[in-house]
Amino acid sequence: QLLINEVNPDNPGGGEDAEYIELFYTGRTRFDLQGYWVVLYNGKNSRAYRVLDLSGHHTNELGYFLVGSSTVRPAPMIKLPPNTIQNGADAVALYYSNSTLYAVNMAVTAEGLVDAVVYTSRVAEKAEQLVKVLVPGQSILYENDSHSTEDESLSRCHSLSTKLQSSFQMTMLTPLGENFCGSSSASVPPAVRISELCLAGGTTPYHFVELEGKPGTSLGGLSLVFFLGKEGKAHASVPLRGTIGATGLFVFALDGGHGHDGTNLTFKNISAASEGSSAIAVYSNSLMPSDTKATSENLVDALVYTCEPSTAGGHLDFLGPSYVVPCKDDR
Repeated sequence: QLLINEVNPDNPGGGEDAEYIELFYTGRTRFDLQGYWVVLYNGKNSRAYRVLDLSGHHTNELGYFLVGSSTVRPAPMIKLPPNTIQNGADAVALYYSNSTLYAVNMAVTAEGLVDAVVYTSRVAEKAEQLVKVLVPGQSILYENDSHSTEDESLSRCHSLSTKLQSSFQMTMLTPLGENFCGSSSASVPPAVRISELCLAGGTTPYHFVELEGKPGTSLGGLSLVFFLGKEGKAHASVPLRGTIGATGLFVFALDGGHGHDGTNLTFKNISAASEGSSAIAVYSNSLMPSDTKATSENLVDALVYTCEPSTAGGHLDFLGPSYVVPCKDDR
């Protein structure tokens, strides 16, 4: 079946030139879109403000099809002017019909409906009529812009066989690619998570990584790995020992740690790189020699950060969204 797989209706910083809608054919092969339509609805009047006839188009060889602004990369199959997809409360609906002609300003309808996503970026706005017609009995999706300091999207992460709003969650952007949904089971978090990272310099005399988990959880077999630079290679790797404390927290002092080669690990070794993103990651059963490229194998949790928005992502973007931190004056 053909589904709405990812929606990015709202971009950060006031710019609206990276919006997109991704469709996915679950057969994971090239699929003819003859007879399919994408209709964008305005939640204020429950009428269509944009209609796209997909006839004459196909998904790519992996089953993906992208509609979006011309600046989106990879390039969309159907390009839209900037600020076309409204922020919400609104809806994206997918229809199939060989006879019905869907048109701008038409009232919302379930006739020919294949799939729909009703969303908002403003908690107070509900689009009740769109919910009632397109996703009856379900809740509106909230695109929470505090999920990341960068851009984020609503991605389908569960239930490819059923069309439920609950199948979606906030993720990093993955146009024309597998959705980044983290753990295979969203309800089961990793046993150990990165809770806080302090890289502050200057007057702050300490720098640390704080891990969180169930009290008594052993850290044996886990390691901290630090990645630096535009090539995303390992700079230091530290074996972890001990257990999570009674408060559910474990603090690792960066200035007092020891790398796997016996050298002292200092703040200067792992501060944010001047080029590209940096990352700290927890791996299981893995000590990485210097210059090893980042990998998702045995990955437990990761935090990616950068000094400049223009350098975000790159070779480390598959680990998670990149957060921008202040790096001036050794801070």
